[in-house]
Amino acid sequence: AVQTGLKEAVIWVKENPDDAAALGAKYLGLKEPVIKKSLGYTPLEMVTAADAKEDLEFWFSRLLEQNPRLFGGNLPDAGFYYG
Repeated sequence: AVQTGLKEAVIWVKENPDDAAALGAKYLGLKEPVIKKSLGYTPLEMVTAADAKEDLEFWFSRLLEQNPRLFGGNLPDAGFYYG
């Protein structure tokens, strides 16, 4: 359900940049024209954790090196990616 919602949200933002900018301004505290302009430079796509596992593990490993407590000292288990 979450992945479906994210996919639909990405499509909606791409198809409705004016409405997306207004919504962003309301919740992000940024000016609407700034958000609208930034959408033209933002490659929006939804990627599942399973599809991004290699990249996520690289990033999480770097974070663990800096602060092991962030993830309880371990990389997320398979449930994070495929749950």
